[in-house]
Amino acid sequence: MEPIQIPSVFLPRVSHYHDEDFIAMTFWNFLGTRESPVHHIDMVMKEDPNNGQLYYLAFVFFRDLERDDCQDWVIDFAKKIQDGERVKLVHTHPWFWNMSKNTGKKKTYVRPKILSEEDEADIMKAQKELIAKRNAYTENSV
Repeated sequence: MEPIQIPSVFLPRVSHYHDEDFIAMTFWNFLGTRESPVHHIDMVMKEDPNNGQLYYLAFVFFRDLERDDCQDWVIDFAKKIQDGERVKLVHTHPWFWNMSKNTGKKKTYVRPKILSEEDEADIMKAQKELIAKRNAYTENSV
């Protein structure tokens, strides 16, 4: 049997006092698997511009789940998320999270580094090309 793959989900607002462990445990209890279904969680702290309250954006990534470890409704849940439906999950009555399929792309950051002579030559060439384009645009605009 093919495993169940739940797409990663986006939680747009998680209280600042709920940590990764709380989120992982909530999904584990919700999905009812023998082992934690959560592979990892990415959290980004935000501040509400209206009241200054801190909260998190959370992105939950799941492990492949064995079909014999899941009830039938888990397949329906995975399909709803895959189809882009918004689902509400009560984590602590009466509080709930809105969740939907994570459609964002993971941002990768390039670490600062010491340039080799070859890298420096490439960068200088790119800079000269950009300056030439900017100058050509400026000259044509006048």
